[in-house]
Amino acid sequence: MVQNLESRRAERHAVLAVLIQGAPRATSEAAGAGDQVWAKVRRTASDGSTRTSLARVDPGEKTGARTQMWLDRNGKLVPASVAGVEAEFQVVALGTTTAVGAGAAVLSVGWIVRGRLERRRMPAVGQGVGLVR
Repeated sequence: MVQNLESRRAERHAVLAVLIQGAPRATSEAAGAGDQVWAKVRRTASDGSTRTSLARVDPGEKTGARTQMWLDRNGKLVPASVAGVEAEFQVVALGTTTAVGAGAAVLSVGWIVRGRLERRRMPAVGQGVGLVR
């Protein structure tokens, strides 16, 4: 899992961008999520060309403000890499979920097998009870 986090981190890189349009003050105006809103930014691509795109910024940022955005190898906007405590939390949450799922699967299979064995055994028990009487 740690290798997967490291490879995901390696696929992303930070790029400095400049707001070309002021960001809305309230998140509801821009249908933002969390405490950031979408705003138009200008950035320089790896080939030196200037690109315009949308990026998440803090509400109320002024035109000309600098912001950081994260891109993948293809230049597409991606969320920032997780690090530290957040990365550890994700690993623990995923591991716990996997363990609970695997345990539930084992218990379910055991319950089904036990039920089938009981059904096969019941006719023999009935015959044995008849012999005792």
